[in-house]
Amino acid sequence: MQEVSALRHVLRSQQFSVEFLRALFQRAWELSSLVRSTDVTDRETLSELLSDHRVITLFYEPSTRTRLSFEAAATYAGATVLSTENAHDFSSA
Repeated sequence: MQEVSALRHVLRSQQFSVEFLRALFQRAWELSSLVRSTDVTDRETLSELLSDHRVITLFYEPSTRTRLSFEAAATYAGATVLSTENAHDFSSA
């Protein structure tokens, strides 16, 4: 998945090659298998995936369920999560 390193923004579906999408869905399947696994080694692998990364969630509209599901997934993968609610009310943008 060499295109991932250059990926910054998703603007349209046509920006992805068929090969990239196949690799992406294959990786998603592998991660899904780790999530469903009861094997301790798989769980450790999953919890270390993002151990050296931060995920920042920024929601401009109230969406507790969505925000919490994003945060839970990131935490499950080992990331540190920083978040803000109602960014629209607190943003200078």
